[in-house]
Amino acid sequence: MTDLCQVLPWDSEFFGFRIARVNRDRLSAEELNEVLKWCDQEKVRCLYFLCAGDQIETANRVESQQFHLADVRVDFDWVPTEKPARPTIRTTGSEIRPATPDDLPELLPIVDHRFTDSRFFMDQGFPAEKSNLMFLRWVENDVRGKGRAEHVWVAVQEGAIVGFATIDRSSDETRRLGLIAVSRPATGVGSDLVAQVQDYSRSKGAKRLLVGTQLRNVRAQRLYQRCGFRTCEVGMWYHRWFA
Repeated sequence: MTDLCQVLPWDSEFFGFRIARVNRDRLSAEELNEVLKWCDQEKVRCLYFLCAGDQIETANRVESQQFHLADVRVDFDWVPTEKPARPTIRTTGSEIRPATPDDLPELLPIVDHRFTDSRFFMDQGFPAEKSNLMFLRWVENDVRGKGRAEHVWVAVQEGAIVGFATIDRSSDETRRLGLIAVSRPATGVGSDLVAQVQDYSRSKGAKRLLVGTQLRNVRAQRLYQRCGFRTCEVGMWYHRWFA
């Protein structure tokens, strides 16, 4: 076992083959060789590697070893202030409330094929329908309290669920906005959900709220910027497939 990599049990079980991840954002030539040797020993089928955006030497190094660029990730952060972002009841007929398992029949259609900007859809090694099912399962597990989300909210307008957001707990001082989607774009629902996540982070004493999205997802980037987030990091997602 090496501290450079780890097998991902959930991903491996879901996709039906062994998947692992590199635990660092840069690799020397020696470390890369150790990673490849470990993957061979562990019979890894696919390896994820999030390379720091300024690590050009590492990027060139892994690309020479058949790693391919699957995505460019942009991370944003927001530092809580004493003043709440916006009230929980945002507009007439619009409410943000905790999600319950009873919401799933109405919520899952919003998730369905909503995250096609993800690196899993960009990599043809992952079947598209299987990748879509992954997000459906992800949200279902979060709502049922079996996933990694600390909390899940739904946005309701005129009695109908029109969006959702999740938050993950990275540490006592850091939270991460997990997944967010709306069925009615350009209505302010997305901003309302982000504001709810911000208010929750503040209430838990978090000193920092993080969120990541794809470089190609300009709509999401604009949403986070409108809500006071700032770009803090850029990374390159690489995938390495083994025969």
